[in-house]
Formats: sequence, C-alpha cells, structure tokens
Amino acid sequence: MNASQFGPRAWSLVGMWLGTRWLLVLLALLAPALALIRTALHGLALHGDSVNYLAAARSLTAGTGYTHFDGTPLTGWAPLYPTLLALFDVALGVDPLSGARYFDAAVFGLIVFFSGLLFQRYLREPSLVIVGTAFVLLSPDLLRLSTYGLSEPLFILLTIIFLLGLNRYLTKSSLLTLFLTAIVVGMAGVTRYIGVTLVLAGAAAILLNRRCTVRTRVLHLLLFCIVASLPLALWALRNIQLSGLPTATRGPSRYPLYSNLYYAFVFHLNWFFPVYFIGVTTTSRGALAVLAAVSGYLAGAFLKPRDLWRGIKLAVLELDAVSIFYIAYVSFLVALSTTIGLERIGYRYIAPAFVPAMLIVLYIVEQEVYLAGKTFSFNLLGTLCRFPRSPLAIALLVAVFAIAAAREGATMARPVEPENNYNHLTWRTSETVQLVKSLRLNHGEDTPLYTNVPFALYVHAGIPARWAPAAHRHQSGEPRRPVGSLAGLWPETPEAYLVWFDAQAKGHLFGVDSLQEIADFKIVARLEDGTVYEVTAR
Repeated sequence: MNASQFGPRAWSLVGMWLGTRWLLVLLALLAPALALIRTALHGLALHGDSVNYLAAARSLTAGTGYTHFDGTPLTGWAPLYPTLLALFDVALGVDPLSGARYFDAAVFGLIVFFSGLLFQRYLREPSLVIVGTAFVLLSPDLLRLSTYGLSEPLFILLTIIFLLGLNRYLTKSSLLTLFLTAIVVGMAGVTRYIGVTLVLAGAAAILLNRRCTVRTRVLHLLLFCIVASLPLALWALRNIQLSGLPTATRGPSRYPLYSNLYYAFVFHLNWFFPVYFIGVTTTSRGALAVLAAVSGYLAGAFLKPRDLWRGIKLAVLELDAVSIFYIAYVSFLVALSTTIGLERIGYRYIAPAFVPAMLIVLYIVEQEVYLAGKTFSFNLLGTLCRFPRSPLAIALLVAVFAIAAAREGATMARPVEPENNYNHLTWRTSETVQLVKSLRLNHGEDTPLYTNVPFALYVHAGIPARWAPAAHRHQSGEPRRPVGSLAGLWPETPEAYLVWFDAQAKGHLFGVDSLQEIADFKIVARLEDGTVYEVTAR
C-alpha cells in the first residue's frame, strides 16, 4: 500500500496513535521527577519492611544469602526486590539504600506509562486514556509508595504488564505470549506473596477463553500454572529447608470481616475523593456515608441507575483479564486480612487494585457517556480529544483534577513522619542511636543487644540488634502471654543490653516494667529519647 492508497483517515489515526503515545511518555517522565524531588531533601523513606529489604540486599552482595539485619534467614518477605537492589550494588557500585531511591522512581514512571498502554488497549477515546494516565500520575498513594523503599511499586508494575500480556493472549491465543506472561506472573509471586492472585486470575481467564478448544485450554492452563508458580515454589522450598515453614508464621487476624470490607471501601473511595480529610477510622462512617451519597448523586446526574448497572456488567464482561484480576485480588486480600494477622487494609495493600479500578470506571464512562455523542472535540499535540458538553461534567472533571493536584502537592511538601520512616532526621540525630553507635556496646553472641526499634540501630548505627521479647505475634489478634512465661528464658545469656526508645510504643512487645519482673536492670544511660539498660538474667 503506497501513501496515496493509505488515505487521509488512516494518516489521521496514525497521528492520533503517535500523539497519545507521546503524551504518555511525557506523563511517564514526570513521575520519576516527582519521586526524586520528594526524596531529594530527606532521602528515601524507610518503613520496617524497607529495612528488611535493605538488609537482605546487603547480605546478598556480601555473599551471606538472603538474611535479616540480625542474620536470621529472610522468609517473611519475597526475594525479587532485594535481589534487584543487590544488582545495583554489584553492577554499579551503588549501595542498595541509594539504588532503591532511583529504582523506585523509575518504576513509578513505568507504572504511569504501562497504565496508559493498558487504558489504550481497552478504551477507544484518547481523551480518556490521557485523563486516566494523568490521574495515575497524580495518585498520592503511588507517589508515597515510590518513595518508601517498598516492593509494592514493582509488584504493581508487574501486575499491569501481566494484564497487558493476558489480554493479548486472550485476543491472539499465542503460546509465546502466554509463556512470557507466565514469567511475569512468576516474578510477581517472588515480589509479593499475594502474587498468587495473578496465578488464580490467569488460570480463570484461560479456562474462560472460548477462542480455544477445551483441550487447548487445559494444555495452556498447565503450562501457565507451572511456569507462573515455579519461582515461588522454589523459594518456599528454600524457606522450608531453612526454617521448616514456607513463610514466616503469623497469628490470627485481629480485624473482622466487616472491618476489612469497610477499609477496602474507604481506600477505594479515597482514590477519587479526599477521604483523608475526614479520617479513615470506623468513627467516620457518617461522613463517609455522606460522601458516598454525593458520589452516587454525581453518577446519577450523568447516568440512569439502569444504565449504570448495565455499564458495570458490560465492563466486567468486556474487560476480561482486568475484571477477573480485580475481583480475585480484592476478594483474596479481604479474606486474607480476615484470616491471618496482617496490618489493617490501607493504601499499601489496596494499591495494586487502583489501576484496574480506574480502567473499569473509565470504561463505564466511555460506554455510557461518549457513545451518546454529547461531546465536543479539540486537537491536543496531535491527539483528537473529546469531552462531554455538559458544564456539570466539565466542572466535576476540573474539580477532581484540582483536588488530585493539591493532594499530590501536599504529599510532595509533607515529609514522612518519624514513626513511619526510619530514615527520618529524628532518627539520624537520635541521642540514643548516637550513644549506642559511639559506645559500640560489647555485644555479641555472649551479650546480645535487644531493642524495641532494631530498624533504627541497623540503619544508623550498623548494629544488628534483636527484637525485645514479644507478648504476642505482630499484628495478631491472639491473647498476650504472661511475662512470667519468659522467666529463666530471657535474656538467653547471663548478660545482655536493652535499648528502649520512648517514642516507639510497640503494642505487641513487653514493656520495660514487665521485663523487670523476670530480669535485673541497670541503667547505663538515660537520654532524651530513650534509655540503655544492662540486663542480667535471674
């Protein structure tokens, strides 16, 4: 086909495709810039999980395998994220703490770009693709995750790539595409253990694929499940060999089903409205009910209830891989949080469902608003964009983006609180940390060092301290055991040290007053933010 045969409409479509892709690239380049700007002054924030990843990456480069900062095997966390941080060190000589800052920023940019590609795969309207991608860029939750040294951004990126690959497989029934998609799923499984939901979603999509015969579906299902599950299965076998269990043990959940459903709803709503301003506790149900009612009214202003329900059903059916994964992930997360002791469902855990949920919303809007033809159009950098003619719709869109931009700006300007960031200036200048670092307490196997904040001592003093004894497992709803059950068992050696930080109340640990019932304490130093004790066994 020559240029004359190609036709002006075809050239117009090419221009629209290139224009949309260029806009996606521009938006994607802004994402790492935002993440790097936020971490430029205070550095990468470090959650407790971040410190475990950091320690595992450093131990890997040191040749001691995947271990915690105290030398025990890493089993409660998946290995891919610290492995990639270790590669930064090996290949570029960049310490994992510095490497994580740039790696996470780059991953944020890729999340924005591949989200745009996913939207483009399912949506006909370039304007909705751009709006959705911009909304991903302006997500304060994704920005926070990308400046914390956590594995969630990598998992979200792999999830989006999985959805793109699965959609292509369902369209083309290509065995190579299925194999590559299964590899991505395997990587997701060793990034976060909840990556098993991708295996479940992929298996369900393959079985429901009517483009293939039953025999072909079964063969493809076996290939997918074997390849996708193999990395996590090998990691579980390694954990069993080292600790006797496939992963770290957790107690029963302390959050009932209704609480997990409530918070899952809260953080869904928070993606589109400023829920944080009215709080996210169960005492704010009245305010949330009002906000939900307003949301329903705004939806009803553009769609009839029957049309909205029809749009939801159509989205679930037409979005195939996306809707299957979204339902599988959210359901599995709620069930898991109700069963075992995890942190309360918050923006971290629910974040992988954000991009699929955004696509579902955009798809419904496209089906029920744009196909009605009540739009106006204009050209933006080679992309033909259409928006509803309704002044109310335009005002709502402007308001939502203004709120999103304001929240993004507030997130950029607000440093992470010290109780959630062990790289905060408060910990860097801690008198207790500095004293322990300067004294280099004579601790080791014969005189171990215990603390209620081992993360701070590892990051800022390089000391692999042990956890102070726990009354029950972390985030567990199990009853507290009496401190007397540790009599004669703690400390494990005749002498030990205990470094206790006053500002860090860990509810699952025994306090100093309780521990004094089973051991003798002598104050080595009392400081503004903590106390150092010498502990002698009775």
